[in-house]
Amino acid sequence: MLLIRYIIGINKRGNTMQTFKRKWQGVFFTESGTTMPRGSMGMSLAHSFHNLMKRVCAKIGAKVLVQKTGHYYVYGYIQRADGQIIYYNYGDFRGMHIDVDATGAMDGVLLRTATSIKDSHGGLNNFSSISDLENRIPTIR
Repeated sequence: MLLIRYIIGINKRGNTMQTFKRKWQGVFFTESGTTMPRGSMGMSLAHSFHNLMKRVCAKIGAKVLVQKTGHYYVYGYIQRADGQIIYYNYGDFRGMHIDVDATGAMDGVLLRTATSIKDSHGGLNNFSSISDLENRIPTIR
């Protein structure tokens, strides 16, 4: 019964990526304080990004191990079905326009292999657009 409610809940929400894109695409971050308070635009993006990662992971058979919010950035660790741990980091998003299709060191999501949830130095840096995470996470070596 719980599984049916979960599936119905996903269907009611529609495409998670489209929801994220509709909410954040083109948004310009003007916040730049010394803190990122509850209810702020930064915390709202962090929450949306963490939810997106949970749903992307569920879709590709991975699981979220750790999700954290830093000072205008988000990061975490996921574990793919093959056991490989992947570190991700998105930020610093202060003073930038959010572009879910952008990739690269400045605008994309950093992805790299890790040996544990304490390893933030792991493998080679790879970058993905937010919109392509579902395809990129399984290919990181």
